[in-house]
Amino acid sequence: MNNDLQNPKPIYAADNDLRYVDSHPDFFSHPSGTGFRPAFHALWHLKELGLVNDLGSYTSPAWDEAKAYAGVADNPPMRVVIIDTAVDYNHPNLKDSVDKALMRDFSRFDKGTFAVLDTNIVPANDASRMQIEAATMTMEPDLGAAIAKERAWITEKYNNNNNDLLKNSQQRVFGAHGTAVAGLIGARPTTISLREPAFFHGRADGDFDESVIRQCVELPYAGVNPFSQIVPLSVSASPRPEMLFYAIQYARCLAPSIVVVADSWERPAEYNGTPWEDLEDAFLDLCKESLVFCAAGNDDLENLVYPASLSSEREGPWAVGACERYYVEEGGHTTVVVNDLSYSPDFEIAIGLEETSNHEKNSQWMIRTLSTELPRFDQTEQKIDPWGTIDKELGSPKASTKYPPRDVITTDLPGRFGYNPASYKYKPLADGEHYEIASLFCRFAGTSASAAIAGGLASLIPPSMLKLTRPGARPKDEAGTLAKLLGRDLALHLFRK
Repeated sequence: MNNDLQNPKPIYAADNDLRYVDSHPDFFSHPSGTGFRPAFHALWHLKELGLVNDLGSYTSPAWDEAKAYAGVADNPPMRVVIIDTAVDYNHPNLKDSVDKALMRDFSRFDKGTFAVLDTNIVPANDASRMQIEAATMTMEPDLGAAIAKERAWITEKYNNNNNDLLKNSQQRVFGAHGTAVAGLIGARPTTISLREPAFFHGRADGDFDESVIRQCVELPYAGVNPFSQIVPLSVSASPRPEMLFYAIQYARCLAPSIVVVADSWERPAEYNGTPWEDLEDAFLDLCKESLVFCAAGNDDLENLVYPASLSSEREGPWAVGACERYYVEEGGHTTVVVNDLSYSPDFEIAIGLEETSNHEKNSQWMIRTLSTELPRFDQTEQKIDPWGTIDKELGSPKASTKYPPRDVITTDLPGRFGYNPASYKYKPLADGEHYEIASLFCRFAGTSASAAIAGGLASLIPPSMLKLTRPGARPKDEAGTLAKLLGRDLALHLFRK
């Protein structure tokens, strides 16, 4: 990186003081910044998690270990499967993180199709594809036969030099949610070519200057584990059980270390047997073979969404809630406090330390990690912009005395679509020229962000050291909750207390 990136400009000065200090029960304070919102570093969560020591130089012992592990040829990959909406593998920060040979799209055909058919990107006879075909033939014959048939078609077209046909057949359906989740897990710093607009050089036509292209403009954004290998399995926003079943069976064939399900699946309240039972059986089998993180949900404060609701003290996925961490100064001592965010299910109710409103006790396996707040305005929660003027009569917005001052930033769909659309009518190619960089990134929140961060943290643990069994310590027992949670200290801030 250049010196400008290693020594951030004063806009990041607020990062030097990111503590919450309560000056009055009805009011709150926050770091001072420039403009409407306080300034913050886009990768603040990496430092808050203790993962990166210095956001200027990216110094990180955990990353050093991950890099060393990934550099050994015989080591199995730190593979993270994402079951979500489609991921834009052409995003500059994701193009080297995503395994294009193995990613598969189940959103249009239940048994899935290879998401990348361009033989210039992934050869039709890629060895990893054939290995997965053999594995799926054994575990799920119908799925294996579908993959074999598709690979045979690609091989035929490839051998006949019909590359243009393959490119035209490629299904490019991208999802902002899946792309955001992938970025938080494994985005890698990169560079792009940026075309400067003509008005930047004093011309009034507002067009782009054909002669001015800035090469190697740095995008120093990184996920929690930029050395991981991401395999996106695409499903629709409201997936059918058959679609999910085949996606899960395919995921099992990949033998991933980590699986992230950062969205909920809408299972009907009443259903008769298959296919939901088949899906649930396959999902619980996946949880025995890989560490599965599921978003706990953003609405119900007492119940987890499906499939996070399948978590228990003995089996199933790890439900992930969203929390904040702030500091309280008392008597010269600093106390670290961890609180659920307003939309996240109540941690103590979820794990059975407190009863629900129906006087019942849950017994689910839930952890928490960082995210940020979402604006809300409903019957139970009135949350408005925390940086607006506080009405002296009404006081501060309810439950917002600890409103996090920093948004979670992640990757977005480049161009006009996505959470943060561009104003230009273009879609940059993977290695093409860009007109702007703002649409490459977006704000993200909810337990989706927490689940992605948890998956990235767990992927820093080598597969041979990863423990799939639940630790023996009770949730309220501080001893062993962090260091023993996943097998080593790299569990960091997956909070269970």
